[in-house]
Amino acid sequence: NYFMSNYRRLFIKGYNYIFFTIVTFNRDNILIDNIDILRSAFKYAILKINFKVYACCILKNHLHLIIELQDTKNYPKIIRLMKYYFSRHINKTQNLSESKIKKREKGILRRKNLLHFASPYPILSY
Repeated sequence: NYFMSNYRRLFIKGYNYIFFTIVTFNRDNILIDNIDILRSAFKYAILKINFKVYACCILKNHLHLIIELQDTKNYPKIIRLMKYYFSRHINKTQNLSESKIKKREKGILRRKNLLHFASPYPILSY
């Protein structure tokens, strides 16, 4: 896929702590209203790829996560699994463009996610 190959991702060996954001499409306020589905999406992703959630801030139209994982290359997979589960289980219809239909998207969550920070050290200090 042309678009997927142009994503810039940070994969640094030993940088196991990741801080990123997932945003809803058009900043729709759907996350809090569907919190149970979102919790299930977290559980689904954790079952598939073992990672530890250090912090999570869920707002109406986006969420922030700080996670620790063994292999940095798995963080895009974690995001994909969470977005897949959430989008498949939310009861929301959307007018979709031809491009979204072609890419089998539902128009629930934005295509790209923001990676803010990767660190070899724990991000949170106690």
